[in-house]
Parts: sequence; structure tokens; C-alpha cells
Amino acid sequence: MHDDPQYDKNKEKIHEIVKKYSSQQWLESIHSQLGDAKKILLVSDFSDKIGGIETYIHDVKDILISAGYEVKIVGATNR
Repeated sequence: MHDDPQYDKNKEKIHEIVKKYSSQQWLESIHSQLGDAKKILLVSDFSDKIGGIETYIHDVKDILISAGYEVKIVGATNR
């Protein structure tokens, strides 16, 4: 528990900002940019899920697939 009222105020602001960046909001933004396109190619230097950005790319792929997109990742370590 914090006794700092500014901490609580900032925490509330952060929670409001986070709501704007939900997976659903992100998907709506992607759909508005892609229109009717359903195939997406993600390109990275490494395509294996080894950490960092590669993990993010694989998470994005999973979200897009669950939303009905066809997604492929291509990179130097593509198997």
C-alpha cells in the first residue's frame, strides 16, 4: 500500500492508457490498415522463437491467426 496520492493518481492514468492498447484494439487497428487482406508476412533476422523480438513476433502471429489471418514468419533461421 502506498501513502503517496500522486502514485495512486498515476496508477489510474496508466490503467486508462493500457485499455487503449488491448489485443482487440490492436487487431481493430490492423484490420483498418489492411482492409480485406488476409495474408501477412512477418520478416525478421531470426525466425526461431529465441527471445526478445522473436518472441513478440511469434505472439503477434498467434494473435493474427486467431483473428483469421494467414501468417508466415520468414528469417535467416527459417526452417
